[in-house]
Amino acid sequence: MAIGIPCAALAQEAEQPCARYPLGPLDQLVVRSLNGEKINETVTVGADGSITLPLVGRFMAAGVTAEDLQRRLNSELKAYVREPNVAVSIVAAQSRHVSVLGAVNQPGVHVIRGCSHLMDAISRAGGLRQDAGNSIKVTRTTTGSNATASYRVIDISISDLIQAQKPEANIVVEPDDVISIPLGRLVYVVGAVQKAGGFILNERDNMSVLQALSLAGGLGQTPAPQNARILRGSNEKRKEIPVDVSHILDGKNADVALLPDDILFIPSSTSKKVAIRTLEAMIQTATGLVIWRR
Repeated sequence: MAIGIPCAALAQEAEQPCARYPLGPLDQLVVRSLNGEKINETVTVGADGSITLPLVGRFMAAGVTAEDLQRRLNSELKAYVREPNVAVSIVAAQSRHVSVLGAVNQPGVHVIRGCSHLMDAISRAGGLRQDAGNSIKVTRTTTGSNATASYRVIDISISDLIQAQKPEANIVVEPDDVISIPLGRLVYVVGAVQKAGGFILNERDNMSVLQALSLAGGLGQTPAPQNARILRGSNEKRKEIPVDVSHILDGKNADVALLPDDILFIPSSTSKKVAIRTLEAMIQTATGLVIWRR
């Protein structure tokens, strides 16, 4: 079962971002006493998830945080030390893996080391592509009370992450996280414009006709903007919405919003096209005569 969680719900967790890092094999730890007892050990978590310490012997460390391990060690040491006060810190964390998919330059499985954040994982994947959308989905496996695996999906806004206005958006990634960056939704401008193509909405839900026309470099040489149309929907259910772009440019009509996957079509004016072709032919003829005379 997947549960959607907005990143804002993780704000409290972000205050201590590495506190929840679960220990695992090959992690190096320092265990030392703060009360002067001769406990100052550097240990490595074994392949079976255990460590070996004086007094307590072999002790399971994998799957718990350093704070939890510290609490458990202090409890065990009470049988040998009157007031144990042991601190556990991570010296070197093991390599772990996350999957980064979608609109990044190097999608695939990437190594994370220790306490890594979402931006670290995206950087290891070569950064975001230009056609990335404005959302990131982090799918994380969780284990319920009955030991059954379930999934939660954390939704994060790319603009929140990049602009650093919400620090909690840069969450700590966990082993086996799947980080998905969908492609951005597009609007298309075709016809008598300078630069036809698709333009990414990014963090916007829509784009106005004037904005799209500006991204397309403006009108072409022979436009008929008064006869422009917006094509909306799939091929089977596509509808045409007439829009007078000339009146929008003049400020006589209100601007119109283009939705994702809309196509703004600016037709060409036949009479203007014929006039320009005639003028181009006259220029070519005159140039030919000059060249010939030389």
